[in-house]
Amino acid sequence: MFEATPWVNGAYLPDHAALQTYRVMAPMAYAKIKNIIERNVTSGLIYLPSSARDLNNPQIDKYLAKYVRGSNGMDHVERIKILKLMWDAIGSEFGGRHELYEINYSGSPGRNPPAMPASGADLRQHGQDDGDG
Repeated sequence: MFEATPWVNGAYLPDHAALQTYRVMAPMAYAKIKNIIERNVTSGLIYLPSSARDLNNPQIDKYLAKYVRGSNGMDHVERIKILKLMWDAIGSEFGGRHELYEINYSGSPGRNPPAMPASGADLRQHGQDDGDG
């Protein structure tokens, strides 16, 4: 079981083994999550209004309310906000840079999986390996 360690000002330090796991899994997980969003949300990310000013234009807003409404009582404004955040995360320049960051943060993607045995040895050296694997 991974447990965080109390640190300063009420903050906690994550367990070292959990951080090492995240280090290897993050690039793969981010790409899969992005792909799931792209496949399931599809055109919802594309047909969004280009500006918040469109919501203030009664002629445009009535169409947005009709065609961009959410489900389970969510109105079009909330749905647009959520989809704009998703677009920023995966489709904008920021999203593209973030994807590159996730892929390359820990170094070359080809070097990360082979580095895991060394990380395991590091855990044992610091007494953080419970011997289960």
